[in-house]
Amino acid sequence: MLSRNGFIAIISAVVLAFLLLGTLKIAVIPEIRDGITNESRVNYLLSLGHKVSETPVSFKETVVPNSYGAEYEKYLSLQTKSGFPLSDYKGNSVQIYEYEDDLNNRITLIVADGKIIGGHICSAEVNEIKPLQIKG
Repeated sequence: MLSRNGFIAIISAVVLAFLLLGTLKIAVIPEIRDGITNESRVNYLLSLGHKVSETPVSFKETVVPNSYGAEYEKYLSLQTKSGFPLSDYKGNSVQIYEYEDDLNNRITLIVADGKIIGGHICSAEVNEIKPLQIKG
């Protein structure tokens, strides 16, 4: 039978492993990432606590680059930390929808094959890109 100290040691090791691997997240992005319709994209942003315009303020189609420079690597890191698999879509066509929130921030969603695969917030106050996460 496992002693109390042994049990605590195992739990501590598991928690430490998760922390070291960076798999614990402070705010979990909801798993439903339907981006097929405008309504589904707006509802997704609402589920994160972001009140946005009913229609996108801009739209464009582009291709996720196959190779990345230093700045794009930082952007991919931001996406990964937010739980988005953008790096899995190298060379794929994507649609980029930009919405405006009630604080005049621009919120960008990146959609591929009808799924939201990336996103960020561009602050209205400063020229800064922030991760798309649950508003708190």
